[in-house]
Amino acid sequence: MSMPTLETEHLLLRALRYGFDELKALEIISLIYPENKASIRAAERIGAEFSHELMFYNQRTLLYRSQNKSKSTWRAITNRRSTEA
Repeated sequence: MSMPTLETEHLLLRALRYGFDELKALEIISLIYPENKASIRAAERIGAEFSHELMFYNQRTLLYRSQNKSKSTWRAITNRRSTEA
C-alpha cells in the first residue's frame, strides 16, 4: 500500500492554511476516488473527515471535509507530522 510522504502532507497542510487564513474559507473539501488509498490516508492524517460517497463524473467518489481549526490545533497536527519522520 502506498503511503503519503511527509512532504505531501506538508504541502496539503500549507494549502489548507492558505485556504483558511488567506481566503477565509470555513471548509475545504477533498474529492477522492476510493481506490486512491494514499490520498485517503493523507486526508485523514491532516485531519480531514469522511463525509459521504457521491457520483462525480459517473465515478464513485469519497468526499472528505476539512474544517477551519484553531492555530493550536494546526500546530499540533504539524508537530505530530514532523515527529513521525
